[in-house]
Amino acid sequence: MARHHPDSKNKRDAGLAALLREKIAAEGPVAVADYMELCLAHPSYGYYMTRDPFGTRGDFTTAPEISQVFGEIIGTFLLENWRDMGAPEKPAFVELGPGRGSLTADIWRIAEKAAPDFYEQADIHLVEISPVLKERQRETLAHLKGKVSWHDSIDDLPQDRPLIVMANEFFDALPIRQFVMEKGAWRERGVTTGKNKGFAFTLLPEKPEMDLPKRVKDGGVFEYCPAAEAIMQKLAAKIKAQRGLCLVIDYGHDDEWAIGDTLQALSAHQHADPLWDPGERDITAHVNFAVLRKAVQAAGVYATDVITQGDFLRSIGIEEYAGNLRRQARPEQAKDLILAVQRLTSASEMGRLFKVMGLSA
Repeated sequence: MARHHPDSKNKRDAGLAALLREKIAAEGPVAVADYMELCLAHPSYGYYMTRDPFGTRGDFTTAPEISQVFGEIIGTFLLENWRDMGAPEKPAFVELGPGRGSLTADIWRIAEKAAPDFYEQADIHLVEISPVLKERQRETLAHLKGKVSWHDSIDDLPQDRPLIVMANEFFDALPIRQFVMEKGAWRERGVTTGKNKGFAFTLLPEKPEMDLPKRVKDGGVFEYCPAAEAIMQKLAAKIKAQRGLCLVIDYGHDDEWAIGDTLQALSAHQHADPLWDPGERDITAHVNFAVLRKAVQAAGVYATDVITQGDFLRSIGIEEYAGNLRRQARPEQAKDLILAVQRLTSASEMGRLFKVMGLSA
């Protein structure tokens, strides 16, 4: 059951909803990608711009918030790969969409213990657009003051240093375009005004300008995320030019031409209508890892096969790591560790839906 907003009627008369109605009245229906961009990133009303959405009191929980074990084992993996690269000097650690800063804090805790040379040389670069989350990150990483810089996009990252990049649940929040097969022809899906000052899906009149899958039944939906492809192309080019590596973890699939509607909204940890109360809930879509991998390879950068999060975490030793921690923990802490590892790796929870891909120069 979705979170109840006692003032939802008032919100539909003001804020982003009013702005959208005015825009649609003046210009016609907006594409799903434009709707999603406004809902998430509008400077005054965007979901990520106005709140901290994480944790039990928020709308969703990411892996670093489940347990520090996730960040610590990821940190160990990244540090091992940095050493395998020859431990290049003065690396820039980058996190895309760092949430509250929990993952970076956990990685840096491990670095201080296991790789003091990395800890001393490296600094931290966070790509974040939300002023609210920037403040949370400053609080979380206050002990690393002087090491942390913030950037609005990857274009602003250092250009003369090796990059160690982490992207955990970053690409799923980028705006997608949706195309619907109707009467044997593709039409782009848009959003228009609906009943009771609400919104509804519609089909845009313009013919899609890009190649789309063939032999799809009526009603089939194809999704494409131009922002994800563009960011990955730029990131791969930077990693090739500057040396480095990147680890991408997100929910999604590995089929370039997959058919299916994955647009979703979350409110209070429950699925919700993405067209209800624009700007008041998280809207995401599944990441197409096949498209990301293709962009990486086109840049001449190596990309690993895409595997499930469960397989990846087990392969880098999360069960053994958590087991060592359990032996030193109190009974209630040991139980929490067991539940955390299960949630992160189980096929019925995050283990199968979430995928992992690495890239390196």
